[in-house]
Amino acid sequence: MFTQTRLVSCVFVLVLSVLCGWASKPPQASAGDDEWDEFLESVLDDRRQDEGRYDRWLRERDERYRGWRQPPADDRPPQFDFGIRSGDVPAGQYYLNLPFGRFGIQVEPDDQPPSWASGVYHHAYRLVSTLQEPLRDMQILAEREGLKELRDAVLNARTSSETLKKSLERAVDPETIRADYQRFDEQWHQIAFRLERSADVPEQIHVRARTIARYDDQLHQIIRIAPAEPFDRLKVAALSRRLAEITGHLLDDLDEEARRDPTLRSLLRNAERVHRLAEDFHQSVRENAGFVAIAEEFSQFDTAWHSFLERVRGHHGVSGHIGRVTEDVWQVHNDLHKELYLEAPVHGGPHSRVEALVKSLARTAEHFHDELRYAERPHDRSLVRAADDFADAAEDLHEELEDRGRPERVHELTAEVFQHWRTIAGALRRFDQRRDAHLLRVAAELGATLQELQRALGS
Repeated sequence: MFTQTRLVSCVFVLVLSVLCGWASKPPQASAGDDEWDEFLESVLDDRRQDEGRYDRWLRERDERYRGWRQPPADDRPPQFDFGIRSGDVPAGQYYLNLPFGRFGIQVEPDDQPPSWASGVYHHAYRLVSTLQEPLRDMQILAEREGLKELRDAVLNARTSSETLKKSLERAVDPETIRADYQRFDEQWHQIAFRLERSADVPEQIHVRARTIARYDDQLHQIIRIAPAEPFDRLKVAALSRRLAEITGHLLDDLDEEARRDPTLRSLLRNAERVHRLAEDFHQSVRENAGFVAIAEEFSQFDTAWHSFLERVRGHHGVSGHIGRVTEDVWQVHNDLHKELYLEAPVHGGPHSRVEALVKSLARTAEHFHDELRYAERPHDRSLVRAADDFADAAEDLHEELEDRGRPERVHELTAEVFQHWRTIAGALRRFDQRRDAHLLRVAAELGATLQELQRALGS
């Protein structure tokens, strides 16, 4: 767990190395050391917030784990009972009561140290490899524009990034990796300081710099803050078990219907892939795979699942029963999405939380629009159009944030999203609680995500 001692040590080392050890302090700082100090303090402040958020999350997660160690008050056996291996969850028996069942999970210890599991090295290695491309582009652009000092500084940062990459590839000891990262991080922040105060640098260079800054933030979180897994493995294990089970039911039911209706056979092949990916995902969680590998496997399931949904909605031979089972899968899928993407305590600072919320909003808005369109409600055509506009605005906002677009455009799209939602929310009052239960659940998810987005934007 990250401690106050580690925080003080991290801050002290960074400040000391910048003030005493950097051979060529940015030229602009000679005319305004206060500006450099303010810039450095803003970086440290952002990182303190990340560290504090992770520390709070760890305390809350550990409190949940302690609560789940208590046997249930009644003697009913768990509805689902299975085991997992974990290096960061204390070994023992846990009891989770979730809306769809009671789970008994036996946690076996894993010999792999949780703080520097192989997934940490792999994730950090990929991030360094990814940021090297915009670094190279920045060096080429600086050379082309005759910005010699910037070119040389970027070259130094590239050299340091290559050293860090080789250390990660060899999986050397954590202290060496932290030292290699420290060297790159200092060099990068001096480049960022130059760019913030240079009016004559082309926008193409600033675009690359924003990309590098995002990856550098993530590297800092992995190497300095949270090398341990930043997710609730027990809850994800229970949810993934439920996902594997219910997609198996979906496959069995669809197989039975395909025997009566041969036109459903192509859907059956899609359902087989969805179920296989759900089982693979659950197995990875049980076998103590790293957070990055688990998130990637869920992403593969997510893609296959939405492709299956598209085909189900376009096929008129699907029964109401299959529709209800797909709604159950959607709910578990949605819970997993929140655990892995929205509840994770570190992803790159407050801006990344906004991005994660908007990405979730865009995907759920698309789902809501599709469900509404296929519900065959002719009197709700104006609502379908409003849902279409809402989904388009959410997707545009997501793309704008991903591309680090202009703040005024982000503000404009955010206002559009909330405006379209007000139109939809007004129309939802006339929906039937029983007939439109799934649509109303999706709408409730959208409303909750919008509230979280409002809080994140206001913080």
